[in-house]
Amino acid sequence: MKIARGISLAVIAVLVLSSLTLVPQPSPAEQQLPDLVVVGVWESGSQICYTIKNIGSASLPVGWSALAKVYFDGKEKGFVNLGSPPSTTGGGIDKPGGSSYYLLAWDITGPVTVAVIADDTNGDWCAQKGCT
Repeated sequence: MKIARGISLAVIAVLVLSSLTLVPQPSPAEQQLPDLVVVGVWESGSQICYTIKNIGSASLPVGWSALAKVYFDGKEKGFVNLGSPPSTTGGGIDKPGGSSYYLLAWDITGPVTVAVIADDTNGDWCAQKGCT
């Protein structure tokens, strides 16, 4: 009786497991992800402007926050919050293909090379401008 009950439970377990459907997960290459790149850095008077674009295939997640690192002559100057750009196109960096435009808070008073880093998870994350 115990053997028959054990076999019955084993058969039920096999039937339950065989009825499960496994959903394949996309590989990292197949996932739709945002991808932020700095596409331009330029001078406007004594200020530095820069553009960041989402070249990825997905929007940024709800509630996102992001910072860009800023370097002057190779030395870290600070961070800039990417959540409040003064101007956007195509929905801003929130959306695939969208761009956001920013101004650095630091004035440029002499020759300097400025680098802005938006997303250091890929090879196209930095743009820089030598300013005189």
